[in-house]
Amino acid sequence: KYGSVRTSLTHIYNKGQYPNTKLNKLTYTVSGDMKWKDLTFEGGLTYNKRFYPNNEGTGYGTGGYIYSMLVWTGTDLDIRDYKNYWLKKNEVQNWPNKVWYDNPYFIANEIIHSSDYDVVNGFMNAKYDFTPWLRASLRTGVDMYTEREIWRNSIGAYGGWDKKGYYEEQRKGGYSINNDIIISADKKFGDHDRKSQ
Repeated sequence: KYGSVRTSLTHIYNKGQYPNTKLNKLTYTVSGDMKWKDLTFEGGLTYNKRFYPNNEGTGYGTGGYIYSMLVWTGTDLDIRDYKNYWLKKNEVQNWPNKVWYDNPYFIANEIIHSSDYDVVNGFMNAKYDFTPWLRASLRTGVDMYTEREIWRNSIGAYGGWDKKGYYEEQRKGGYSINNDIIISADKKFGDHDRKSQ
């Protein structure tokens, strides 16, 4: 009778082309509107979450799977023979090129860059008609985000950025709030229209 509400939930899963590179995205939205006498209101909120365990190994250089296997190691290896990537845990990898390049399974599981990212967007609009020619409006918008990233390089890496092991965790975030108050008048005096804001 006075308004409506709509809500939705979406989940997207991307398996990834390499081990340990899956991506999950969640989106939840709720919005609605209401009209009661001279008051009109609408608002909404959207929450997005994106998280993945690792995105290392997909680029160029010593940490890239394809670059390491095809350019610097050779195509005559059966990569399945190296799935157990430790000969001696945290010290010696099961991989023939022990100078600059890591076992691809080692890269996937031991050289990590993960991310957990959250975003919230919200808005609210309210209007009130004092008279047929005088109206007040309030508009509010909110944006907020947080992100947690982790970088990890295991002891025993050949081509990683720190061969003695490395760990870093970073948290960041921010927000913005925007508000408007608007008073609008639209009045006709005789043959003249008068509009102001």
